[in-house]
Amino acid sequence: MIKTEYGRFSAPFYQQKLDNGLSVIFLPRESRLNSALLYVPSGSYRHEESINGVKTPYGSAYVFQNLVLNEKRRKEFAKMSTKATSSLDYSYTLFHLDTLDDIFPSVQKLLDVFLKQDFTEEEIEEFKKENQESLLSMEASSLHQAKQGLLDNLYVSSSIKKGIYPSFKDVNLIHRSTLRNYVEKYAQANMMTLFISGNMKVEDVSKRIESLKVPSHVTMSVSPNIEEEPYDRVNHPYTEASRDSADGSYLSFGIKFPKRKELYEAFGQLLFEFYEILVPTLFSANSSFLNGVSKTGSRLVDSTLEQAGEDGYVSLTFKTLESSQLIRFLTDYCSKLEKRISSKEFKSFLNDYYASSIEILSSPNTALDEFGRVYANNLAYTGIVSSIMKMSFNTYRNFLAKMDHFPKAAFYLMKKVD
Repeated sequence: MIKTEYGRFSAPFYQQKLDNGLSVIFLPRESRLNSALLYVPSGSYRHEESINGVKTPYGSAYVFQNLVLNEKRRKEFAKMSTKATSSLDYSYTLFHLDTLDDIFPSVQKLLDVFLKQDFTEEEIEEFKKENQESLLSMEASSLHQAKQGLLDNLYVSSSIKKGIYPSFKDVNLIHRSTLRNYVEKYAQANMMTLFISGNMKVEDVSKRIESLKVPSHVTMSVSPNIEEEPYDRVNHPYTEASRDSADGSYLSFGIKFPKRKELYEAFGQLLFEFYEILVPTLFSANSSFLNGVSKTGSRLVDSTLEQAGEDGYVSLTFKTLESSQLIRFLTDYCSKLEKRISSKEFKSFLNDYYASSIEILSSPNTALDEFGRVYANNLAYTGIVSSIMKMSFNTYRNFLAKMDHFPKAAFYLMKKVD
């Protein structure tokens, strides 16, 4: 295994590409806990229109994520003293395993799900019935509708406007044939990456991974999903809607980023370092911003930066009854972002970020969660943290100055007044 180490984290990691195509990353940790994370390089964002001539419905990743670790399989892992969970993003699906015992039997059990390809039509239909209520409940929530309204305003045609989680209508279109093609395309050894962490020796891990049985390579015919998204404008700068709700009124405000290729050509890897710290430094952990929001009688309830394919956006959602006042504040604030954080505040934030990173790296499960999260951009978590700690304030401000001119949109979901 090839050793790589960044910065002064005492967190070297080891990489190996097996002959069967599986990539493995091992992060030694002095801990009783042993963890594994299986990274599948496909999430909610649709990259293909069809696989082997069969249309790939939106929501395939969601169904795949949940069927791999359905309630029955989670109970089977629990009998092996292993906690098994999964998570979904626009760009990837993650399967997490944590145990105080040997992690490798659980890893093989997870891989066996892909080897057997045993998702039946009955199982898929049962999943639809069991999840109908939760999906419809999510769709009906004010927060979800406010965030979805913003995406509809930000984007014209990109798949990113569908959000990470599908509607029940989307899920209802998925059947065994479509799911089988999706799993065969993405859950094969040469596509996946296995992360391992715990109190193990490198030579032992190297030996154990060689004995894993993995899905073999399958050649698939793929028709790409082609979209023409205009990046110099939004779909609608502002719209509003009303609904009966006991949950109050929400305003979502977003910043639409230029095409990823254009930004990467301008900033290189720095782009992903900016993404890592942008939301907390400007919004969620910026006292001036939060005080300004509070003065409008509003409260920030959700803030995120999402990216997938060529797209990226910042989404901020607030509970408010003063939409006009809040929009004026946000428009003014986002017109001069480079002035919204001082050099002293920037340095303080980086120190806090470093301290948080040390804590994250101390435990195998939290460390692997972060390694998996940044892996979509071909980065190592320790590498990006090390680079961020060296970032100059002026470099960051230069990017923020460009953000002043990125297209912006808002959506207001107001509570109906009798």
